Amino acid sequence: MKRWAFNCFLFLLNWFAEDPTKRPKSVVDVGCGIGGSSRYIASKFGAKCQGITLSPVQAQRANALAAAQGLSDKVNANSFRFLDIQLVIHILVKMITKYILIK
Repeated sequence: MKRWAFNCFLFLLNWFAEDPTKRPKSVVDVGCGIGGSSRYIASKFGAKCQGITLSPVQAQRANALAAAQGLSDKVNANSFRFLDIQLVIHILVKMITKYILIK
């Protein structure tokens, strides 16, 4: 993860930490790799994290690392083909847009 992206990530996490009602209960980590962000969010906030990656090897490693840290009930990573991920992102954008409009 690039340094600026990591700083943005930490800013959001600190913002969540300030108010317990803003803490994420579930997270979709698109491009999770070996699940570092998912494991961090799960351990810090207790959120359930679903990771999505292109690599089956990375998904297996992410799940193994989560299990080693006692987070297998909170972190789950799966691999998908590129076209499947495009569909997931499309659906997420629609869901987020509807959520923002409803609020």
